This record gives sequence, C-alpha cells and structure tokens, in this order.
Amino acid sequence: MRAMKIISLIITSLVFLSMLSLGEAQEHQITVEVNPNLELFAVVYILAFNGSDEFVIAPQSYIDDVLTYFAPYKEHPAVYLMRETFPKDLSWYLRDTGIREWSDQIFRMKLENESEELLSGLLRELIHFAEETNFMEFYRLHRNEYERAVNQSKMALKPKYILKLDALFNRSYRNYRVELSYSLAIHEHAAVFNDTAYYIGHTINAKSSQVNFYYAWIGIHEFAHTFIDPIMYKHAQELLSVDYYLKAVKNAWAYAAYDGHFYTNYGYIEENLVEAVANYAILSDYPAFSKWRILQDAAVGYPLVGDFLADIKKMNKTLENYISQLPERMEKWATPDNITEYFWGRTPITGFLALDKSYKMGRIIIVYGTQNPDKEGVEYDRQTAFELKEKLKNSIIWGHYSIRPSIIVKSDKELTGDDLKKNLILIGGPVTNEITKRISPKLPLNFAFNEQRWQVKKNLSNTREFHAFQFFNDSIIQTLPNSTIPYSYPLQIFEVIRNPWNRSNFIMALAGVDRYCTRKIAREMLVEKPISYLVESGDYVESGFYIQFQLEE
Repeated sequence: MRAMKIISLIITSLVFLSMLSLGEAQEHQITVEVNPNLELFAVVYILAFNGSDEFVIAPQSYIDDVLTYFAPYKEHPAVYLMRETFPKDLSWYLRDTGIREWSDQIFRMKLENESEELLSGLLRELIHFAEETNFMEFYRLHRNEYERAVNQSKMALKPKYILKLDALFNRSYRNYRVELSYSLAIHEHAAVFNDTAYYIGHTINAKSSQVNFYYAWIGIHEFAHTFIDPIMYKHAQELLSVDYYLKAVKNAWAYAAYDGHFYTNYGYIEENLVEAVANYAILSDYPAFSKWRILQDAAVGYPLVGDFLADIKKMNKTLENYISQLPERMEKWATPDNITEYFWGRTPITGFLALDKSYKMGRIIIVYGTQNPDKEGVEYDRQTAFELKEKLKNSIIWGHYSIRPSIIVKSDKELTGDDLKKNLILIGGPVTNEITKRISPKLPLNFAFNEQRWQVKKNLSNTREFHAFQFFNDSIIQTLPNSTIPYSYPLQIFEVIRNPWNRSNFIMALAGVDRYCTRKIAREMLVEKPISYLVESGDYVESGFYIQFQLEE
C-alpha cells in the first residue's frame, strides 16, 4: 500500500554531544546533502554485490551507471574488502548495524590527506578507490540527481522545528546537518561533532506530503537524540526504579531481545521520549500523521510516547528538569502490579505483533478455505496461500530475529483443535473459509451482503480505542471509527484479532470480495506491518489501530 511504504518501523541512534546556550541560537539553516563519502561507500557496496542487494535503494538507471562507470575497478581491493565485511550469509540485522557503524566512520573523512596508518583496511582502500577512479567526477556528474533527491528533505525540515527543540532544552547547536546516501539504505541515526548536530541516513525516492512528514519527523527525531541522550545517561541510575516498563515490553515482544533500543532501561525510556519530542515539534503541521505515528510507536513497544507528549504539551519547565522527575511521573502511570494492564491498554493489535508472537512460538499456520462451490476458486486460494508462504519465508522481517518460525499451509478442513489455538493467517472471507466464518462475529470488519452486492461493515464491539485514518495520494486524515466505507472495486480487507481459542495468540484475516481481491491483499504483505487493519475499496484507502486486551472483559 502506498501509505505504508514510507512509515519507518524502528529508529536507531548514536550520539554524544557538546552544546551552546540558547542565547546564541538564531533561525538555524539546516544543511542537507548527499554526502560524497557515504555515496563512495554506497558505490563500492553496489559493485561488491553487482547492484543486487536488499540494502541497495538507488533507481536501476543509477545502478547501471555505477556498474558501467566503475567496471574496470570491479576487482579493486576496496570491492573485495566490502564483500568480506558484509558476506552474503551475514544476517540482515548485522548488515544493517554494520552499515550504520561504517557510515559513522566515513561521513566526516577527507578523501585526501587522511593519515592512512590510522585507518582500517577498508577505509584505506576506499580512499585509494576514490583517487584511482576519480570518484568525485562521477559524483559531480550526478549532482543534479542528488539535489533532486534531497530537495524534499530541505523543504520538510523547517527551522521552526529546531527552534522548538532549542526552547525545550534552553540550549542549541551552532549547526544542524543532514548527511544522506542516495543509493544505500543507511539506518537513520545521529551524531555530534564540533558543535554540529548530524542526522545520517538515506534519501526517500518518492514525492508526497507523507514523505514530507517522514523527513520532518525523522530529522527532528535524530536531532532530538543529540539533546536528550546525555541527559538520560546522567539520570540512568534513578530511572532503574521504573525498569518494570522495559520488563513488560521484553515479556511481550520477542524482537526486543535483538533490538538495541531495548538493551538498557534508560535507552528504552529515552527512545519513547525522543519520539514524543519529535511529534511535539511537528504536531501543528502534521496532526493526523503525528497521531498515526504515536499509535504506531505503541504498536511496536513504545506505549509511553503518548503520555510523554501529553506532559510536554502542558510543560512550563525545561525538558532536562522534566527528565529529572521522570521516575515519579512514571510511577503514577503504572506500578509493577498493574504494568501489564498499562501496556496492553495502550498497545494496538497488529500484524507485526502477530508475527512476533509466531516467532516466539516457532510456528505460524496459513489457512485457505475449501467452502467455495467453485473448485477453481478453492485451488486459486490454495495457490494464494502458498504464494504468501514464500513471500513471508523470504521477508526481511525475520532480520530482526536469530531464526525464522516454520510456516505451514493447511486447508480449513485439515485444521485440528490444537491448530485453532495457534497463530493463524486466514485466506478468504466467510463464504470461502470456514474458520473466517466461525470468527466473523468477532472481526472488526466484515463483508455483508446489501442491495445485491457485498460491502464492508464495521463491528467495534470486540475492540477498544478504535482509531481510523483515511489515506489519499498526498495526505492523511483521521476519521470517525464507525465511518462508512464506500463500495468500489477492487474491495479487500486485512485485519488482526486475538485468537478467540487462545487469546495470547493472534489471527490475521486476508479477504477480498472475490478470489482476485483476496490475492491482491495477500500480495501487499500487510501481515508484517504494524497496523491493525486495512480496507481498500477502489481508490478509497482506510487503515488504523485498535486495542484488545488479552483476557476476556
């Protein structure tokens, strides 16, 4: 879905800093560029894997330019060392982490006059590669392409957002710089050197207000890290008194064992607070996007963001003062005795949560229906189930983990009583799939026959805090939970609920008004997204979040 592609799932950061007083702050100019050193690293990476790698994000025309221009150097030592540094069998998570760490070493390097004896082999050979290939000539040839790619970031990151950060902390940096790669997915993060705050990442190849929001949000998120991280580190010991928040998250999420944001208590609280500050800074320009982002944060293990933001809105003190009082504030929201209720009272049910639980249980079952009187329809759904299995098996979602769960395909007739209690993905609506039919009364969205056609009807009785958003090509609005979904074709639904036969597990349902719509929604791979539901009816797109407690109420 077009709206989902630009929402980032997890943000990481790396930062320590020195600061200036607010008295020196003025309307800051934010410098944005495709950093030549990062692009040098990206070019060698493209050569190392012949342009075919999940971290290469450049248009094919640019990849072709790289492979042609640098063809005489495809066996250069820098290319060899890049393959050695990132072998193909290295896990997605370690590649992601490695690319981020290498970007920290190279984005400030000088391509000339660098003291080579102090550099590692790859860094040394990158300098040699740049000199021997006349890399800067290639960079200059593509400067217009780079400028077009960063233009949206330049427009989105407004100085007034930085001034809001300055006011929150009564401090400022002398410079704010955004250093991006055009062709390699570098995990966004932050750094500080010589009174300059940096946001390091990659360009987004799209044009819409959703990308404007993304650039504004991620930029302020990373710059906020440069203010918040050292303060949180200073108060790390006091924050141990509320470590039960992190323990609750780790108990609920398997991926928390692998993601660095969950390694320390203060780091986890810090990420929640950074998200709240970023949303505060851009809230007036992007109210619906910010609400969406706050709910999505809760959906991936950061339920504190909303409460932090509420406090920041009415705050009459600096954020440093607020951070010093955080333990007392957080103890009022939840105690060790009711932290589970706090967590699940704010955490939406989503596809990502369901897959995370599937990883923990080691198994997920895809169930196709056999109730269609047209046997060709049954076979079509069976093929859809196996197609989804292959896509899911190869998804980078499992890069967040050490292994993958087993993925099994069964028909609704083959499902045992024990199977019903597992994590399930249902293919087909209540007419074609017996299991979908059995859980229909509990589904928040259902097909109903009305005036000689099928329509999508909402049933909110099995949900709490239902939040609905309508997506357009270049915008998003929050709509009423019980709003009517207009009919058009193609018409399809994705939704997640707690498994009624075992409410600690989940069921995801993928259904269309016909077999073709069912396959269309399955191909969108929504099962791995941190959303509760999606409806597509022609050009109408609605998605959102809802909450279901683990136990029956």
